[in-house]
Amino acid sequence: MAGNFDLWNTRCYGLFRYLYWGTIIYKKTGLAFLGVALTLTGSCMILFIVSIVAFRFEGNEMTWQAFKARFRLKPLRAKDWLLVIGVTILVQVLEQIIVLSGISLNSIPFLRAPDFIPFPLVTTGEIKLPLTEFLSVPLKGAYWMILYWIVHLFFNIFGEEFMWRGYLLPSQEVSYGKWAFVVNGLLWGFIGHVFMKWYFIGMLPDVLLTPWLVQRTKSTWASIVSHGLGNLLVFWMIIPGVFS
Repeated sequence: MAGNFDLWNTRCYGLFRYLYWGTIIYKKTGLAFLGVALTLTGSCMILFIVSIVAFRFEGNEMTWQAFKARFRLKPLRAKDWLLVIGVTILVQVLEQIIVLSGISLNSIPFLRAPDFIPFPLVTTGEIKLPLTEFLSVPLKGAYWMILYWIVHLFFNIFGEEFMWRGYLLPSQEVSYGKWAFVVNGLLWGFIGHVFMKWYFIGMLPDVLLTPWLVQRTKSTWASIVSHGLGNLLVFWMIIPGVFS
């Protein structure tokens, strides 16, 4: 188990280090959206595929029952739903408090967000609605952006949650016991979001409470639902700008 964890730690770091520099390169060449699509959405697709391949390499049968058991995709109970919704709201509130309070790593030179990183990868907390631009793309009339974001959300949510919570967290629980959610969360925040290193403090509520939800409920659906609800907020910010 520990060997698998170290292997994925190394590979994931290499992959997500590219995310940061890839975004910068594409932005400097005038292809900001293409850079985000290839680095962010593309990497989430890779995580989705790799989690399934890793499952097969363990010697598991490619059946829904085997996959559901390995990735702990058991249904949420009524009290689990209440916990998921409550924690999701708490995470959103805490993140906004941190952002609005100005607590950030952005003041540290080597952690500062480059000026050309597009919204929403960097934000000061002051968001004017309806949005006129998203990922450096003018939103008015950009109906295709809605379709793109639906595709991105699917792979972002299921790619990250299958890999980090469904595949890695059970192994980490064997190695780290009750503190596995801390290890999982901090690695997810640092490795999975290295391209947003200036926002690491703002992400702390999410990176700690999301794996805690899964460890508490023993169901990866908890993080899938919480992740989905959080990211849907961005989706509903896009729509008014597209139809404005």
